[in-house]
Amino acid sequence: MNTRYLSSFVEVARHRSYTQAARALFLSQPTVYQHVRTLEKELRAPLVAQIGKTVTLTPQGRLLLPYANKILKDVHYVTSSLISEYDGLSAGSLRIAAGTTPGQSILPRALGMLRKQYPRIDLTLTVENSWRQLEDSLMTLGYDAAFASSAMINPELVQERVITDRLVLIAPNDHRLARLRTITPEQLLDLSDITYASTLPLHEAVDNWTGASRRSPSSTRFELGSQQAVLSAVTSGVGPAIVNAMVAEPIVTAGMLTAIELDPPIRRAIQMVRPANVPRSDALEKLVAIVKSIHNPESLGPLDGDSTRA
Repeated sequence: MNTRYLSSFVEVARHRSYTQAARALFLSQPTVYQHVRTLEKELRAPLVAQIGKTVTLTPQGRLLLPYANKILKDVHYVTSSLISEYDGLSAGSLRIAAGTTPGQSILPRALGMLRKQYPRIDLTLTVENSWRQLEDSLMTLGYDAAFASSAMINPELVQERVITDRLVLIAPNDHRLARLRTITPEQLLDLSDITYASTLPLHEAVDNWTGASRRSPSSTRFELGSQQAVLSAVTSGVGPAIVNAMVAEPIVTAGMLTAIELDPPIRRAIQMVRPANVPRSDALEKLVAIVKSIHNPESLGPLDGDSTRA
């Protein structure tokens, strides 16, 4: 049984779409479709049903899915273990899942540096929007590790803090808040135009900072799907927003927005999570070291925005 066919089937089942599965696998949609059809012929059973644009698994497909996941996970583990044992970082693969903040703002640069040093390693980065998807990537899809901005509660996973980030308030350079160096919870509660990314951990962190017993700005929130979308909105003049400092750093450094520090600060740990029964590969060790070297938690000084602020 060809593992490439199994991979295509698993991704189609995961995304409920041939097109999305093809993008995840960096293949063409007809190739993924043909992989699934060939697998059905080999097993002599229909695995996928499609009505219009909706893709669902047949009973036979639902039966196959956990076995397919286990086969792919075992093949990946055996291959990585052998390569790690005999070739070190000269070859192999590293599959990483991540939440939106580390996946968009931290890991692309780190993986690029790893790729430059070790070009023979196959690298995969998948950005997920929920804890369940991250956990699924680790527990059933055989990913080596996940990076997330909050802890995951699962006894089968081990985690460690890799770096520490903080939240900042960003605003257009001509906004009345842009002259502030810091902002307090009381000042934040007086604002009526705060924008947030629609992620629960960020909301909880800000609500804890302002104090649950006091008036919350939740009734005036403008929520967007990601912190990158929030940056675009603020740049277009929507108003101030709270985001991770690492997300804001490039655009603030370029002088397009101003960052105001929260007083007292809200710090958030970026966790690296992996299956407890799978040892850390050399490639993962190197990636963690690169991330730490880029984002040293001890050097998290204020962002350099408008130096004329009073």
